[in-house]
Amino acid sequence: MEMQITHTADETQESLWDLPPTDIWQRDRLGLCELVVTAPPGFALPKDKTIAISVIGGPSKGLIRRLVKPHVSIGRSGGSADIQVDDQEVSDMHCAVGVKGNIIRLCDLESDSGTYVETRRVSAAPLEHFSEFRIGSSVLLLTVLVAQGGATVVDNRDQFETGEE
Repeated sequence: MEMQITHTADETQESLWDLPPTDIWQRDRLGLCELVVTAPPGFALPKDKTIAISVIGGPSKGLIRRLVKPHVSIGRSGGSADIQVDDQEVSDMHCAVGVKGNIIRLCDLESDSGTYVETRRVSAAPLEHFSEFRIGSSVLLLTVLVAQGGATVVDNRDQFETGEE
């Protein structure tokens, strides 16, 4: 059976096999980023942990947002991203963070200036407690906190996995 791809722009269908390899790669890459943004089945926040993203450098330094859903988009203020930073070098929808079990992933959403973990530009990368990443001129920090008896505390012993599923 031949797989079909539907194009919503012109409502035509064409076979996956008729597309040039670069088109297939672009569609696959976009699909992976959309998975992070739309939270497919299986994505869920851990019940015993709180995950937060803090801006530790750049124009929005001091901004802290706790993840309340297993997928969040990050972008420039005034856009439609879940977490918005006041940084003109950041795209409206710059990157996304997705959580599935104990795995946390960062995905660039084809931003102009890129998403960086350490000094490496990434399209997707694993994150863990105290991971830093950069978008535009902003440096963000991901923290994983463990809830104990109603209080939330940092637990350096129970790190989230970063390996492949």
